[in-house]
Amino acid sequence: MSWSLSSAHTDFPAFAPAWDALNRRLFNAHPLLDSAFIAPLIELYGPDTLRLARETVDGQLRSAALIRPLAPGAWRVFALGPIQMTPALMAPEADWDALLRSLPGMALLLNVNLQDPQYSHLAPCPPVRRAFDHACTIGIALEGDFDRYWQGRSRHLRQNLGRYQRRLREDGMAVEWRQYAEPDAIVAAVDRYSVLESAGWKGRNGTALHPDNLQGEFFRRVMQRFAHRASARVWELWIDGQLAASRLAIGTPDMLVMLKTTYDEQLARYAPGMLLLRRVIEEEFTAARHRRIEFYTNATPAQHAWATDSRWIRHFEVYRNRLSASVIDGVRLSRARPRALLGGTAAVAALAAFSALLN
Repeated sequence: MSWSLSSAHTDFPAFAPAWDALNRRLFNAHPLLDSAFIAPLIELYGPDTLRLARETVDGQLRSAALIRPLAPGAWRVFALGPIQMTPALMAPEADWDALLRSLPGMALLLNVNLQDPQYSHLAPCPPVRRAFDHACTIGIALEGDFDRYWQGRSRHLRQNLGRYQRRLREDGMAVEWRQYAEPDAIVAAVDRYSVLESAGWKGRNGTALHPDNLQGEFFRRVMQRFAHRASARVWELWIDGQLAASRLAIGTPDMLVMLKTTYDEQLARYAPGMLLLRRVIEEEFTAARHRRIEFYTNATPAQHAWATDSRWIRHFEVYRNRLSASVIDGVRLSRARPRALLGGTAAVAALAAFSALLN
């Protein structure tokens, strides 16, 4: 058994088929771990220091992950802010201790963030493996029919949706539902999505997709790659000839992952985002293309009302040994705020000073 490290930018393109085979074997081809999602992540957001870590046993690939150095003595599995999952394909028997020993510079800590317990074999083992709840995500099991699902939602949610639908009719608004799956149509729909999102509060905060920014290009590439496999979809709601709401999603037979959603704030009195979500869920129950819908978000109480289940996405800290964990704890108590954990550099320096003791 051994771990090897190489440049992700250089080696991932050729390694992608093996990555996807491992994803199929371990996690039933999770869309957010697919190379069609990971490759644009590396291309557009990966730092030059990003490494492809591979674990082989008797010449066979067992685990793989994308990791990057965070500070002297500290590493982190790569992550993109708005995505609630990190690119780590770790087998149940993956040797985390050997991975830490294989990292250059006497690695004492590896942050493994954004782990979905249904698609991660990492488990707490204090004090050298610690877990922290991060975000409560939601899902919808596409079992039975839509009417049964809808009757299981709260009376408050059902009444609200009925009120918005009546408001559209009473105002004489023309409603059109559109759906796109072809690659060229998908690209145009993603650009329309980006323009709509940029016009809202995310645009004012500088966090929106736009056809000309990095986020817009990332989701354009992801959606187009999945569309070439007939695995991407964009839904739109148009009200009186105006784009009112849009949703981007990718999927496999196992699950449909909702990537992004936005709506026209000038049409907020009709709650177009909620109306579109209801329509999408109803269509997916009827089409039976997927087993589940996953949202991968830090769900609000209003979003929980749509869900049939929920679970916590967790962050993990994997330490080289007990001494590493003790040093970090000591620095925390001294309020030094280490970069690898809370934003500073004191802990990393302290850990480096102990590195000679850990050989």
